[in-house]
Amino acid sequence: MRKLIFLFVIIVGIFVIASKGWTFRCGIGLVTTGDSKNKVLVTCGEPTFKKQKCEIRHPETGICIQEIDIWTYNCGDGDFFYELTFNEKDIMIQEKTTARGKGISQCKGNSTQ
Repeated sequence: MRKLIFLFVIIVGIFVIASKGWTFRCGIGLVTTGDSKNKVLVTCGEPTFKKQKCEIRHPETGICIQEIDIWTYNCGDGDFFYELTFNEKDIMIQEKTTARGKGISQCKGNSTQ
């Protein structure tokens, strides 16, 4: 019984650790949280869409004091649209899927890596 509980704790621990890091596959390349925009561009190429969003506004003036960039990659039929979020220092802080992909995949990345 102790071995079973120990094994369960180890398995849960692995899932908790793995869920803290985000990884996005572009062809044979991988990008993950903490990577720079330049690394993502070299690994994945240009995104399908780019947009900026104001994350924090000054409470009195309403002026944006912290912007984030969101890059979207369309990975085609049978996959998803992936949004990569970058902070003001151009470091990837989040990756998430937003919808089913459409058409031909644009997530092939640099196949010569």
